[in-house]
Amino acid sequence: MDNNYYMLNIIDYQINSEMNKLKELLSLYKYKEVVLFCAGNYKIWYDNFAPIFADKLRQSAANIFIYGGEKYPITAENIVEYMNFIDNKHPNACVIVIDNVISFDQNEKLIVKQNGSFPSGFTNIRKFGDISILLKTNYLGNYIYHNQLQNKIQIYLLKIFEKMHKKY
Repeated sequence: MDNNYYMLNIIDYQINSEMNKLKELLSLYKYKEVVLFCAGNYKIWYDNFAPIFADKLRQSAANIFIYGGEKYPITAENIVEYMNFIDNKHPNACVIVIDNVISFDQNEKLIVKQNGSFPSGFTNIRKFGDISILLKTNYLGNYIYHNQLQNKIQIYLLKIFEKMHKKY
């Protein structure tokens, strides 16, 4: 049996647990405007989780504000400008930061947490957002496994945000 398939099945429980945490956190903000802040570079395989997700979701969820993606990436050059823009344009919104977290250990996993994060790992800028959805990525890891994991997580996230879109 393919080792990547085996590894993906092992982490199903972890993904489901984080998705349940995300649903609980989203229920706290159910009457607020939702803004997705999808940081990352579409062209770099270990940093493209959020931009690819942004483009996929943009096709189906018109009532959610989505920043980032292939055409307008949120990168080191413009991250502070996007943060300031979102603060000004959506002052009362629930801001969800979606990003990769680069790691050198072998345990790629999904992390959902409340109270935001430091986008793109820039600890020299302020913490941002209300909820963070982070894919911990092994920079030196298996590219094929990473893509399978990323696709699986994106399917879960698309279902959650598409259901959310239908409620509005």
